[in-house]
Amino acid sequence: MPVFLQISVDVRMSNKEINIITDTFGNKLYTTYYPGNSDAYTISIIGVMIFHGMAEDQRSFDLFASKFQRLGMDVFCTDFSGHGRSTGVMPMGENGDSILADQVNKAKMKFQELSHLNDSQIFMIGHSLGARAILSSQLTESSPVNGCILIGPAVYLDFEFGEDLEDNLSPANPNNNIFILVGDLEDICPPNYALRLYQKLTNDTSIDTPENAIFKTTSGLTRELRILKWLTHTNEAFSIRTVQLSALWIQEIVLGESHIQTNSSYFAFEDFRVYFSILEIIGIYLLIIYSNKMIKLISEENKNEVLINLRLFDSKIINPKKYFSVKIPILLGGLGISAIIGFLLVLLPIGTPIFTLLYFCPVTGYGFMMLILYKTNRMPGYEGKWKSRIKESFKSITWINVLLGMLFLGSVAFLLAYYFNGYMYNFFPRKTKVLWFFILLVLSPIGFYVLQLESEEIKTTFPEKSKYLFINYIIFLLPYIIGSLSVFLFGYFIFIPDAINNIILLVIVLLMGNLLQQIWRKPLFTALAQSFLFFFLLLPRGQLMAFFM
Repeated sequence: MPVFLQISVDVRMSNKEINIITDTFGNKLYTTYYPGNSDAYTISIIGVMIFHGMAEDQRSFDLFASKFQRLGMDVFCTDFSGHGRSTGVMPMGENGDSILADQVNKAKMKFQELSHLNDSQIFMIGHSLGARAILSSQLTESSPVNGCILIGPAVYLDFEFGEDLEDNLSPANPNNNIFILVGDLEDICPPNYALRLYQKLTNDTSIDTPENAIFKTTSGLTRELRILKWLTHTNEAFSIRTVQLSALWIQEIVLGESHIQTNSSYFAFEDFRVYFSILEIIGIYLLIIYSNKMIKLISEENKNEVLINLRLFDSKIINPKKYFSVKIPILLGGLGISAIIGFLLVLLPIGTPIFTLLYFCPVTGYGFMMLILYKTNRMPGYEGKWKSRIKESFKSITWINVLLGMLFLGSVAFLLAYYFNGYMYNFFPRKTKVLWFFILLVLSPIGFYVLQLESEEIKTTFPEKSKYLFINYIIFLLPYIIGSLSVFLFGYFIFIPDAINNIILLVIVLLMGNLLQQIWRKPLFTALAQSFLFFFLLLPRGQLMAFFM
């Protein structure tokens, strides 16, 4: 139900026009124009241009676009080169700012052609890299737009772009209204950097600690700084507060009245999108869990079905305490194997999704390490060797069960793809993404494969000890849990939401694997399905900051 409710929200944005524009450097930029409705916005005809951050795309800002279109404003969104569905590579290096500014200017020209708005009717919103881009554009623009909203601006990253953007900033340049919005947990533009930017744009030295501030220049321009509590850089683009404050600030500039300082409650139709997304993920979990229970009841009579695929002949766990306790240090050896695999993949002559490999390597390393121990009878607390009968995995297949499993897999993949629809095209060139998808799909199933066989062994040997199954899953997830805690402890707040999101995703993959195994009882098929689902959703994740080397 929540998915259909969110779809109903998205339908409100169905009135749109797709255009491909070309920048000065030959990059084809994917843009979307959402026509406004002057009857809905009675103050004035206003246009808003939205520019995403690094490793995001325009779909990441659907919340903003939906809000402004509902207010009757014309909205124009652009994918920078190397992002989303645009061609080329991400603008960086000595000419990075120039390329970004050129793409912003070309987008503005197309927006004005479609909307017939002049510069004084246009506002620009940019997050992170997008904020830097619009600043670069407006510094050299002879006819600047009315205002710019800089959300977590990546201004002080001159080592990445080879240009000192800060030196060109002043109360008179750029010549437009500016609103700086940052979270207090920012690590790209932390509050002290935001204050530094504000002081550069105002010459106001009356405040020396980060706080909310507003300043009027001698020419009547507004320069405002807002610091939002409990907000990280990553989540600024998805925060209801950020959207609300941006809309109110634009109305304040247009009306010349102060609306943004009021403390009255504010609720909008688009707020439901956030609440729906929470219900969606809960609903997906419940769907998989209760489907598991139903399938288990239906197939109860087949619970003793013989495993054909890599059958565990004459092998079993003889000492659970020893077996589980030594698994944790054994993981260290698996991480060593993971590091070797990751290093070899980085050597491939194609762009490498580094952060995706951080999720791929532990799964694969776990599989190889445990398989070696099982096949050599060196696993402590375990007796017997694993014997492989891979060829027999394709015998005695019940195709009805296979089709039922594929139906469940396709349904969950569709729901999750829609849930993560703001990331499906981020940062990865399509051909490179497809190539890496198949590389990872070939190498990663061994980890899920071993986990499935371990689960079957535990359920067979200890049918009344479900806690053992839970412990085994926790050990499998341990590298990711430790990684997430390390990100938090070392203060890398930008990665915390993604670390949590992807643990949630991995848990869904594990639950889905348990469901599929109940249906077709083929660990090899289940492992392939889990690997497919995991990397189908993980590989395109823009917010993982998956840089290409």
